[in-house]
Amino acid sequence: MEAQRTRRRSGERNPTKRLEAVLLHPLELSLQGFDEHAQRQSSCFEASTSLEPLGIDSEGRGGLCSFRARADQKEISMSVNTGIVTDFVKAWNAMDIERVMSFFTPDAIYHNMPLDPLQGTEAIHGLIQSIAGMASEIHWTVHQIAETSGGIVMTERTDRFLMGEKWVSLPVMGSFELREGKISAWRDYFDLNQFNQQLPKS
Repeated sequence: MEAQRTRRRSGERNPTKRLEAVLLHPLELSLQGFDEHAQRQSSCFEASTSLEPLGIDSEGRGGLCSFRARADQKEISMSVNTGIVTDFVKAWNAMDIERVMSFFTPDAIYHNMPLDPLQGTEAIHGLIQSIAGMASEIHWTVHQIAETSGGIVMTERTDRFLMGEKWVSLPVMGSFELREGKISAWRDYFDLNQFNQQLPKS
């Protein structure tokens, strides 16, 4: 009892220390709680990345962690689609028609907007072969490339074709829909008259 009274009197003689104890105790608990929360979020994110196809986090619930994993997966998917279209343009510049055709799904649609749409690789191959056959060199420049949240890739391009000794240049806006890593629809928007006016006179 005497020791307790001594400690009590000591505390009363040091009000500053008592105040510090009152203020720092919840702060320490708060910081400790923050660290634990951060660790849980980190481990949850790591676990939910592997469970992302199921849409669940490490505790079996759909939540913030699974949302983050799905967002990362979408970014990866978007970069893949953009890369596919970039490689498609490279195949055109190499004038490798067989490689160009390898990018399409069997039921793909190719629509040059001033003309009628084509569907199926046989019809598309015929037109692409005709286009490539007019030029001794092809050089397409992609000025801008972007992808929508739905995975459609948009390109702002200048398509150039060397016909005889003359380069024919055509500003184009292209839209590419992809399915399972293949182009399922390709639509190009351009001024056909602008193209025809540049053709060499026969």
